[in-house]
Formats: sequence, structure tokens, C-alpha cells
Amino acid sequence: MNERISKETEIREVMKWQRLIAGAVDAVIKGTEIYIRHMELSRQQGERRD
Repeated sequence: MNERISKETEIREVMKWQRLIAGAVDAVIKGTEIYIRHMELSRQQGERRD
């Protein structure tokens, strides 16, 4: 019985970390997309001024 509880706890812990990592990766991807969009807009505005 104790072994089963600890196994379930271990699975829950792993799933918690997987969600945390997935959230962090998602945030990095979104941040990168925003940065690229910003740089592209800056480049386009620079071209218009020329």
C-alpha cells in the first residue's frame, strides 16, 4: 500500500514539473515571437525613413 501511494505521488510530482517546464518553454517561444515581430517592425520603419 505504501509503495503504491509513493508511486502515485512520484507520478504527480513528475507531471507537475512537466507542466512547469512546458509553461516555461511556451513563455520563451511567445517572447521570441514578440521580439522577432518587434525587430521586423523596427527594420521596416528604418527602410521607410531611407
